[in-house]
Amino acid sequence: MSGSLFRPVEPLVAAAYAVLVFALVLIYRHAKDVRARLGVLLLSMILVFAFLLLFAPR
Repeated sequence: MSGSLFRPVEPLVAAAYAVLVFALVLIYRHAKDVRARLGVLLLSMILVFAFLLLFAPR
């Protein structure tokens, strides 16, 4: 078995996810309410799961 474990990610997709993660971190740091912080954490988990589904090996 040779090669990379994951498929290569397009640079534009990687940049979009980097911007999304940065925005989520900023929103999380400025959220005062516990429910807002939990919402941001849930959204980030969904995004990570979607990223893994898109670029996992087939």
